[in-house]
Amino acid sequence: LDLFVTNAGNEPNYLYKNNGDGTFTKITSGTVATDRGDAHGSAWADWDNDGDLDLFVARDGRNNSLYRNDGGDVFTSISNAMTTGGGLSFGSAWADYDRDGDLDLFVANRLGTGNFFYKNTRGTCNNWASIKLIGTNSNKSAIGARVYVTATINGNVVTQMREVSAQTGGGTGGQNDLALSFGLGNATSISNITIEWPSGYQQVVTNQPMNQFLQFTEVDGAEICGTVFNDMNMNCVQEVGEYGISGVAVVLNPGGITAYSDADGDYAVFVRPGIYTLQEIPSAIWAPNCPNALGTRTVNAASLGGTYCGNDFGNRALVSQPDLFTEIFIAAHRIGANNLIVVNYENIGAVDATSSILEVTLPSEIEVLLTSLPQLPAKANSVSFDLGTLPPNAKGIVYISYTVNLSTPVGKVLNVASKISSGNIDFNNSNNASADISPAVASYDPNDIAVSPTRYVKKGEWLQYKIRFQNVGNIPAAQVRVEDELPEGLDLSTIELGRASHTYKFQANGRQLVWTFPNINLADSLSNEKESHGFITFRIKPKDGLSIGDRMLNRAAIYFDNLEPVITNTVENVLTDEIAKESKALAKPLQIQPNPTSGKVLVQSFDMSLEPDAFFVEIRVFDQLGRQAYESQVVANQRQELYLHHLTSGTYHVKALDSKGRGYYGKLVLMKE
Repeated sequence: LDLFVTNAGNEPNYLYKNNGDGTFTKITSGTVATDRGDAHGSAWADWDNDGDLDLFVARDGRNNSLYRNDGGDVFTSISNAMTTGGGLSFGSAWADYDRDGDLDLFVANRLGTGNFFYKNTRGTCNNWASIKLIGTNSNKSAIGARVYVTATINGNVVTQMREVSAQTGGGTGGQNDLALSFGLGNATSISNITIEWPSGYQQVVTNQPMNQFLQFTEVDGAEICGTVFNDMNMNCVQEVGEYGISGVAVVLNPGGITAYSDADGDYAVFVRPGIYTLQEIPSAIWAPNCPNALGTRTVNAASLGGTYCGNDFGNRALVSQPDLFTEIFIAAHRIGANNLIVVNYENIGAVDATSSILEVTLPSEIEVLLTSLPQLPAKANSVSFDLGTLPPNAKGIVYISYTVNLSTPVGKVLNVASKISSGNIDFNNSNNASADISPAVASYDPNDIAVSPTRYVKKGEWLQYKIRFQNVGNIPAAQVRVEDELPEGLDLSTIELGRASHTYKFQANGRQLVWTFPNINLADSLSNEKESHGFITFRIKPKDGLSIGDRMLNRAAIYFDNLEPVITNTVENVLTDEIAKESKALAKPLQIQPNPTSGKVLVQSFDMSLEPDAFFVEIRVFDQLGRQAYESQVVANQRQELYLHHLTSGTYHVKALDSKGRGYYGKLVLMKE
């Protein structure tokens, strides 16, 4: 996938061509890359069905733009009804509303002005195919699926790719139809269609008709499954008392598909028929024993719909120590409401942990109402629990019902931490403690993603992600599925799965992580609010080789049964040498000129000018309510012009970050002429 970025103000837009190796080349010539003017929404579509993706750009207060793709990175700006009407345009979406084989366009305008709707009469001059996908093992909408269509166009064999996406770049109010449209020009037939489903299964169909609305339902792939277990007597058979080992990666090749063992040690993955090599990757506590010391086995998954289970991996313990683990989960600190703290604990080591104690530290704003286990004698601002002896693989959950005092200010950050200890020497002390640091709220979105640290991250530092979900319907959800397409800036080799609220199946298809909770029967919030919540945690590090200022944006899609997905908020991290200090008291001052301004300002810092090797990596503008109103794309500059003509008059806060991780702050007054 290539990348197009719109910019507001009078800045040009950015077009990046994907080199196919994880890097991009910025296109700097041509009308797409050089046109300027308050661009907001954008959406790709083969407008004329010639086999090349064209581009529509919505502009605020100016004529919109349509760029025809002529092939070879060449685009031509088109003048027609879509580009000459002007408007206060933000969002845009393509869909074949009249089912005539070409894509029509809807444009959303702001400030109560009428929207635009354009019927396409150009695309019917060429051949086409429209493909609708229905997932079974994958999500029903097939979000994340990729479709490749091969046909001979103008004498050349051409393969086009489309991805089913819940974010099609249309800007505010823009989302293309989930049906995928392919322009086929003068092709006379479709050679083949290849569908890569999110489940990992690849489906191929051939000799399909053109100029048709095609629908494909995901075929059950071949299921490969097994158990990872502690083979205590080393006889390669899981017997009574030989427990499953959770969180072990099993990698299948070809394809690089990764499954993880669940709480019982079981793993399962769907693949297209073929011969696969399986490789288990245990933690430092374990070493492969069966079927061999390499932890590999070969499976011939011969037929569609076939089940190939019993591909077990027996392991032997390398250390004779317990390894205690704890993780804390809180949905939200709702002021004055009855809230819940969920604390997971487990012995993931190979021997008993004796005299185990779990302690939860609480801020003074929290009042404990009830706990699921008896408490030890109370300490100031904490509650403790005697867990006794925890055998290997023993696990449990402690629930703490609490309320946040009514006098607590909205937004005050509350720190709740758990710590577990025993009378033994622990194998890995780093997982003996967990913390939840989040603000007190008056209301909240129950389906979201959070990351710690919250914005700036150093090289080599862990990013701790937590995805929360809640069934706010009126009947229980039989199944929940969570999908997270990781940003390119994260290193897949470092991912570590944390705990979750319920037993799940996990699979990684490239950068796409998929958690499936089969038969979860998640209660609805109307009948049982306490049991209507769930969560997932994992951690991962940024890639080596990233540059200061590189961004990592992440969000998730949550599916309840066969409903359309709930898309979470987006969290962002920026790579820095040091954790930037954004408070006004610690930030260095910005010089902003002219101030007041009618729209264009120059931002610089006298402090930075004394250091030739320092430069801005980002500048952001916020309104009086703290909402981000503008973000400048900065490339190694000590002075940066901002174009704020699209903002309304008022006072704004300007925050900046430099290449050494330091924060800057200033105010500006915008007075529109």
